[in-house]
Amino acid sequence: MVSRTTNMEDPNDKGDQERTWEDLPTELLDLISSSLCLGDCIRFRLTCKSWISVTPPLRSNHLPMQPESGSQLPWLVSFRKVKNGVCNFYHPVSSDSYTMYIPELAGALLRNARYGWLLLSKKKSTCILLFNPFTTEIVNLPDLEDGDGPFQNMFFSSPPTSSDFVVYGLSTYTMVVYHKGENTWDTYSLRNPPKFKIFAAPCNPVFYGSVFYFLCTDGMLALFNPKAIEEESQWEIFPESALYCMSPNLAVSTTRNFIVEYNGEILAIFVGLVGKPISVFKLDHLKMKWDRLETLDDKAVFVSHQSSTLIPAGLKGIENRIYFPRLHGQDNSFYSLSTHNYHSFGSKDSCEEWLNSTEHWDCAWIHPTA
Repeated sequence: MVSRTTNMEDPNDKGDQERTWEDLPTELLDLISSSLCLGDCIRFRLTCKSWISVTPPLRSNHLPMQPESGSQLPWLVSFRKVKNGVCNFYHPVSSDSYTMYIPELAGALLRNARYGWLLLSKKKSTCILLFNPFTTEIVNLPDLEDGDGPFQNMFFSSPPTSSDFVVYGLSTYTMVVYHKGENTWDTYSLRNPPKFKIFAAPCNPVFYGSVFYFLCTDGMLALFNPKAIEEESQWEIFPESALYCMSPNLAVSTTRNFIVEYNGEILAIFVGLVGKPISVFKLDHLKMKWDRLETLDDKAVFVSHQSSTLIPAGLKGIENRIYFPRLHGQDNSFYSLSTHNYHSFGSKDSCEEWLNSTEHWDCAWIHPTA
């Protein structure tokens, strides 16, 4: 730890004069802070009270490679200025923010995020690529045909370095699948039989046991196995809806849904128009049916339409909550299954719905990787 004062030579003085850290030039502070990762940037700003206003947190292009506090928590990445190649990273607990300028990604659309990678599309969805913001590595995939899009969902199964790397894209009548090492995409028609009504939900699926799990708008579940040889055996649809099992009124009032997976545990979250009601279900793999959950125990869920994740909370006080890509002021909003209300870390206020918060669009939750 450095001291708060130092002897600095002033050419206008004849001798040494004691000065405080507050006297350091603003340009020097900007230069230092622009080279720091998140944890060091926080400590740097807290060294001197006046530095907090002089060095705003949205300064650095260097994302934290190995975050210290809450390292197991994901960050919310959003492309608020997508045409300019500017993306923002936001921590749901500390409310810290980062801005990155990546000219190579100008015009890209954020599709999915997993394993520290972002799945993006460019040029009317025909150009597909993956980008790791923590290593700045880019992986380009084969171009798609012009008539394959536009896609309402896109998803990848594992890191692009993995041998079982699979990418899928879903439009109204077509699904495309890419397998690692291939030069083209496989195309599947959804017109006969007409499966497109099943996949009206905007949320991306999850991938477990070499199978894609799709959550439908009405709570039905559909499975797609890309390894199946016969097209007829690739799909398996389970007609029992989680929502209609509970109440037809619940199904009508639900406007958004999300599906998440952790170590084989698959959950479905259904959310009403103004953030209520919220219903959580767990998939019974033996009976292939949804069971209602009243608590997440020591886990937390982070949801967005591009990516959702279920993780052990790790840090005390953040468990049994559903974190949304919404802000109440400068703080993240979350729903507590203990209080059945919405809260934010920067306020003691709570409410039953999310009307007083703003939502991030074109965003996804991503785990930092080294």
